Amino acid sequence: MERGPVVPFGCTVIVASHLGRDRLRDCVSSVAAQDADTGELEVVVVTNGPRDGSDEVLEELAREHPNLQLRWFHRARASAGEARTLGIAASRFKFVTFLDDDDRLEVGFVRGMLELAADDVIVAAGIHDVDSDGGVDTGTTLGQRIRAIGTAEPELHTVPWLLGFNACKLIPRSWALEQDYDADLRSGEDLVYMAGLLRRPATKVRVSTGDGSSYLRQVRSESISRQLPSFDFSVAQRLAVIRALEDTAGVTSDTAAAAVSVLVRAQVGFITRYLEACPDEHEAVVAAIETSGIRRFPWRTLDRARAKDLVIAYCFAPFSDTSAIVAAKAVAERRRVVDVITNDMTGVRRVDQSAGALVDRWIDTQYTIDSPPSFAGWDQISQFASKAGAVADREDMRAGGYESVYSRALWVGSHLAAALFKLDHWSVRWTAEFSDPLRTDATGARRAGDVKDDDMSRRLVRAIESRGFEAPRGASLFELIEDVTYALADEIIFTNENQREYMLDMVSPRLRKHALARSRVRPHPVPPEYAYGLRDSGYEVSSSTVDIAYFGSFYSNRGLSDVLVAMRNLPVADRVAVRLHLFCSSPDTVRGEVEGLGLSQNVVVNPYLPYLEFLSASRLFDALVVNDVERPSSMPINPFLPSKVSDYAGSGRPIWAIYDQGSPLAAYPAPYRSAIGNSAAMVAVLQQIVRDASRTRESERP
Repeated sequence: MERGPVVPFGCTVIVASHLGRDRLRDCVSSVAAQDADTGELEVVVVTNGPRDGSDEVLEELAREHPNLQLRWFHRARASAGEARTLGIAASRFKFVTFLDDDDRLEVGFVRGMLELAADDVIVAAGIHDVDSDGGVDTGTTLGQRIRAIGTAEPELHTVPWLLGFNACKLIPRSWALEQDYDADLRSGEDLVYMAGLLRRPATKVRVSTGDGSSYLRQVRSESISRQLPSFDFSVAQRLAVIRALEDTAGVTSDTAAAAVSVLVRAQVGFITRYLEACPDEHEAVVAAIETSGIRRFPWRTLDRARAKDLVIAYCFAPFSDTSAIVAAKAVAERRRVVDVITNDMTGVRRVDQSAGALVDRWIDTQYTIDSPPSFAGWDQISQFASKAGAVADREDMRAGGYESVYSRALWVGSHLAAALFKLDHWSVRWTAEFSDPLRTDATGARRAGDVKDDDMSRRLVRAIESRGFEAPRGASLFELIEDVTYALADEIIFTNENQREYMLDMVSPRLRKHALARSRVRPHPVPPEYAYGLRDSGYEVSSSTVDIAYFGSFYSNRGLSDVLVAMRNLPVADRVAVRLHLFCSSPDTVRGEVEGLGLSQNVVVNPYLPYLEFLSASRLFDALVVNDVERPSSMPINPFLPSKVSDYAGSGRPIWAIYDQGSPLAAYPAPYRSAIGNSAAMVAVLQQIVRDASRTRESERP
C-alpha cells in the first residue's frame, strides 16, 4: 500500500495579518526568540487585503533571523479566515498553532507545547494580557481557567470555553486540514473553526504551565472582542455564527453537541446585552432571529418572560404527529409565552426535533408526563390527566396563577387534563380546540373506548350535571370527554363550519346551544414564512419536468388511486412531462402500486420528510396535491379539513384540491380542483398544470 509523505515533528506558527506592517516585527521576532529546536519550528505569515509594505518587513526579518524558517504568502481578499486556511495548507510540521499579528509568544511557548504534543491531544498554554503601555496582566480570568486544568487532561467537550478563540492552542495538523475557516463570517470564524474539533470523540486537553511559556495577547480597544454594541456586530454577526455552529452540532455526538450549545449561549449573550442597552430594538432583533435560518434558537436564554398561560397537549413537539404539529403552530400563532404539559409518546410516535423550531420562542417550560401513551385506554388517559393536573397545580402556584389554559384534541387526554384543571381553577379561562370529531371516526362510526366507573369518571359526570346538563349514559370515553369539554370550556374552537355543525348536532339541544354560544371557527394556522427556509430538504427536481407533490399518509378513505389512474390516462406527450412526487409513511407499499400501474417513470415515491424539510421541499413544485376524506353515506356532511392545506398555503405554490362534494375543502379557493372519483376532471387538471407550468417557465426565460 502506498504511504503518504511523512510529516516531520514540529510546530508551524500561522500568522494572519491584515495591514499589519507596523505589528509584524514584534510578532515574528517573538517566534524567532523561542528556545525550541529551530529544526522543529517554522512561521507561515499570510497577509491579506491591500498590500501595505508587510512584504518588505518580512524580508528584513528573514535576513535578521537566518535560522528561522520563515515563509509568507499574500491573498488580495481581506479575510483572516481564508488567510489561516491558506496557512494551514502551507504548513510543514505535524502541529500548528495560531498567532495574531499584534500578539507575541513568551520564549518557552513552543517548547512547552511540543513537550506535551500527541496525535490525539490538543495542548493549551497560559495567556497573559498586555496593555498599550506594555504592562502584563498575568491574572486574567481566561489564564486562570486554563491553569486550573493543571494535569487533569479533561476531554475537550467538558471545557468548551477553550474553543472560543484561536490563541494558545497546539493542534495536530491532520485535524486542522479537515476543515476550513468560514470566509463568509465577518467575526467569530475562529470560534466556529475551533468548534469543529469537537467532531473527534474523546479528544484530550493538556496544559503547558511552565514559566515563560504563555501567549501574550495585546489588548486593543478596536479588537473584535471589545467592539461597542451595534445591531450589525451584536446581532447580525452573532446570528451568522450561531447558524454556523448549528451545522457543527449536527455532525457531532450528543456530548459534543452539548458543548456547542455552550458556545451558542455565549453568542446569545452578545444579543442579550445589546437588548439591555437598546430595548427599543426588541422587535427588530426578534425578526432577525426568525429570518436567520437558525433551526433551534435558545429563546429562553434571550427572554426569560414567565409564562402566565398553560397549554395541555397530549401529543406535542418534538413528536412527529399531525396533532402535535398543529398544536405547535397554534401556540406560535398566539404569540404568548406558555408552559406546556405533554405526554411521552415514545414507542407510538417518532421524534422530529425540527418540529419544535416553530414554537421554541413561546415556551417557557415544557413538562413531559411519563404515562403509557394510549388513544382510547381509560386507565392510561386518566393516569396522564392526574399527573398533568398535579404538575399544572404546582406550576400554577409558581406562576402566581395561570390566566388561561389551552388544550387541543384528537388525543382526548388533552381535554381531560384541562377539564380537571378548570374544575380546580374556575377563574382560569379554558380554550378547547377540536381538530376532528371525537365521538365518531373518519367513517362516521362510533369510536370505541370504555369508561370505568371510578372517581375520575364520576367527577366528570358531576361536573356536567352541576352545569345543568344531562350527562351521557353508557357513554364512551370520547363522548364523556367531548361533553364535559362543551360544558366547562369558556371557548370552543372548531377548524371549519361543517365540523362544528356535525359535532354539536350529536349532543342534547341544551348542551348544543350552550357550546355554540362559546364556539368559533378558526382554520388551521399557517406557518410563518421564515419557517419554510429554516432547513433545506436537499430534495431536487428537474427543470425539464413538471413536478407535482403529495405529502401525507394513505388510508382506505383517503388515497391517490384516482390520480394515478388519471396519470396513466394522460396523453403520452403530457405524461412524459409530468413527475408526481409522493412523500408517505409506507413508500414500499405505494411503490408496488405505482409499478403495477406501469408509472415508475412518472411517479417518484419517497419516505416522509421531517416537518421543516417538508416545508422547505413544498416550495419546489409546480403544484401540491391535497385530498379529502371520502365521506361514507352514513355521514350527513363532511366535517374534515386536511391540516395540510394550511402548510401548503404558506408555501406560495398552487394547490390542487381533490374534494368531496360539500366538504370544507370543496369551498377552499384552490386554483386546481377536481372531485373525488372524477378521473376525467383529474386528467384535465393535470393537463392544465402542465400548460401553466410551461407558460411560467417560458416567461421566466431571459
